[in-house]
Amino acid sequence: MHAGFGFVNAIPRETRTFLKINGNSYKQKGFVAGAFSTAGSRPLGTYTMTIENGDLKAKQHTLTIKENQTPIMIAYLEIRERKNGETEEEIEILQLPNAPKAQGFVYHAVYASNKPFCTLYIDGKPVKLESKKIVKLTAGGGLAVGVKPPDPRIDQSREQDPNTTSFTPEEPGNYLLVAYDAPGGGLKFALVDDRVYTELVAN
Repeated sequence: MHAGFGFVNAIPRETRTFLKINGNSYKQKGFVAGAFSTAGSRPLGTYTMTIENGDLKAKQHTLTIKENQTPIMIAYLEIRERKNGETEEEIEILQLPNAPKAQGFVYHAVYASNKPFCTLYIDGKPVKLESKKIVKLTAGGGLAVGVKPPDPRIDQSREQDPNTTSFTPEEPGNYLLVAYDAPGGGLKFALVDDRVYTELVAN
């Protein structure tokens, strides 16, 4: 039996993030901020993940791959302010379980940050996300996400509001919206598949 995990790079840097699994590089070119990949088809068992990005201290995380599970691993930055006023950035890993399988389009959201919370506007309605806590969203087939209320002067059905980012998945399923801090302030978003990948492998 083989399974896998999902990986989201929520490190808001121009330099790429690199992932190693038991010391072996996964995706040689690395990941740009907001990128997502499913590392499937791995034997069940325990693995050591190493996350690297530029001059940041590498972060290691122990992951156990189990049957009928495809956890989502989010690499993000915790930004702390020192007593001298300087800031310290450290890579952290947030591991999330899969949402229960459901019919239609189902969305959840999480804020990957050490800040206490953020407020998003989902399809025009304010939603408070506490750091690292999963929230189920009420949405239809697509998702319009912003950090400001929609502009009332714009016909949302015809024009793209510059304050929002639109996501329109092609297939029904579970999706996770990852909000993370952008360089210099603000927020960025990534929408990723939240599904279980399991593969039977002949002996």
